[in-house]
Amino acid sequence: MTTAFISEELDIEAEKMLLKYVENVIKIKKCGLLYHSISSHPDIQMFFFEKLREVIVHPDMDPLTLEEINKAGISYYTGSKNLEEKYPGNISYNIAVCGRYYFHHLKYSDPVVMDKLNSAGMEGIHINQGYAKCSILTLGDDALITSDDQVASRASHTGLSVLKLPPGDILLPGQSYGFVGGCTGVHEGEKTIFLNGSLDRYAGGEALRKFVVERGYQVIEFHKGKLTDVGSIFFV
Repeated sequence: MTTAFISEELDIEAEKMLLKYVENVIKIKKCGLLYHSISSHPDIQMFFFEKLREVIVHPDMDPLTLEEINKAGISYYTGSKNLEEKYPGNISYNIAVCGRYYFHHLKYSDPVVMDKLNSAGMEGIHINQGYAKCSILTLGDDALITSDDQVASRASHTGLSVLKLPPGDILLPGQSYGFVGGCTGVHEGEKTIFLNGSLDRYAGGEALRKFVVERGYQVIEFHKGKLTDVGSIFFV
C-alpha cells in the first residue's frame, strides 16, 4: 500500500486526484512550534528515506498522526532534534536525497537522520541552503531540479543531471516566495510528478516540463493557478 503524506492545507480536490494513484493519504497537521507559513509542511516535520521505507519524525509530532502512520503499517523513528520557530531551528529534517548523496546544511541536520543516511553508505553534501528539501526536486537517483546556484553547482560536480530554474515565481503565503521542492511530489512507482499549480503559470515551466518528460515522467497539475508551496508530498 502506498501512502501520500500531504499538508492539511492542500485542498480536497488535490487529495481526490492523489487517491487515484495511492491507497491512503495522511495529512500533516499544523505544529504550533513553527511559524504559520510552514507549520503543516511534511518536509519540515518529517524526513523520508525511500530506500529504507522508513520515516523519521520530529519529537513533537501530533499523536493522532503517529497513530495513522502505525495503522498504515509504516515504520517510523523519532528524531532527536525538537523543532523551533526560527531558522535554523526549523530545518533539521529538511534534507534532500538523490542517489547516493544527501544535501543539507550539515551543521543543523538531525543526528538520527544523518546516522541512518551514513549507515546506508550515503555521502553528505554541505550546502548553505538549510531548506534543502524545499529547494530541490529529485528525479530518481541521477537528476534534480533547483533554483539554488550552490545546490546546482555541487550537484553537477557529483555527476548528477541538473536543471537550474530561475528563482522565485512560486507562491508561499506569508513569505516572499516558495520553492520547487515544496510545491511538488514525485511518485517514483508511477513515474508521476504532482504539482500544486500549473507549469503554464510558472517562469521555468517549459524547461521543467521538458526536463521531466525526457526522463519518462508524466506531470499531474492539481489546479491551473500559480505554483504554490505547501511542503513536499512524500509517497511511502
